[in-house]
Amino acid sequence: MIKILLLVPLFFFSTFEVVSRPLSGIVDPYFMTFFRFFSGGLFLLFFSKFNFSKKDFLLIFLIGNINVILSMTLLQLAVFLSNASTTAVLISTNPIFVSLFSLIILNKTFDKRKLLGIIIGLIGISFFVFDNLSGSNFFLGSLFALGASLSFGLYTILIRKFTQKYNPISVTCVSTFFPSLVYLFILYISNNLHIPYSESLISWARMLYIGIGVTGIAYYIYFKVGKIIGQAEASRLFYLKPVLAGILSVLLLGESFTLLDIVGTGIILFSLIL
Repeated sequence: MIKILLLVPLFFFSTFEVVSRPLSGIVDPYFMTFFRFFSGGLFLLFFSKFNFSKKDFLLIFLIGNINVILSMTLLQLAVFLSNASTTAVLISTNPIFVSLFSLIILNKTFDKRKLLGIIIGLIGISFFVFDNLSGSNFFLGSLFALGASLSFGLYTILIRKFTQKYNPISVTCVSTFFPSLVYLFILYISNNLHIPYSESLISWARMLYIGIGVTGIAYYIYFKVGKIIGQAEASRLFYLKPVLAGILSVLLLGESFTLLDIVGTGIILFSLIL
């Protein structure tokens, strides 16, 4: 029965692109990224215990910057430039890059099935990139989504030993909340801090949903359930994210899948299952 709770983070994760897309051209994507991790990290702060060594705290903080400043900025830009369904599928390919970085950084060896999954996944990705060649913004958005997926895969590998050593919720808090303060500082000194004072309550509600819901509540439940049933088992919910996100994009945003998108999604899902 505890696995049913995973439907909550699955829903939150799958709605990120759908909720973000309407903010395109309204809210600055850099402020959106900062606000997401500041509010989500602040939520997790109430459930965290800081029993880290100084060295580990610093390393977790530095690794968190890869995710917050690099990966999630690329993801937010991808959502704004491309469509929600394409971005959702491409960011869900991160397990493929996790496997590649495990091979490169951790010197892990894979059986033929795992290697086949990586190759098939890369083929599936090529369908999306090829399909978006005709539109410059969509093509750039696809590249940003792939960059987000690749850098998130790197973050996942580097942060893994700390989530195994410490409470995962506390690690996530340190790797989100404190890098968001660095993000704020960078935006301020570069004169790119554009706070949407005049935006409607609906826009602010969307941002709070993404911050507290997708980044706070979803990760809290995800790690809590993962601690009981095992993180590997809990992570299987990511296989369903592109499917649910695609359906929501069609129903709520009126997006449509091309034949290449459908084929690419099927290939990627098959590679992830492998």
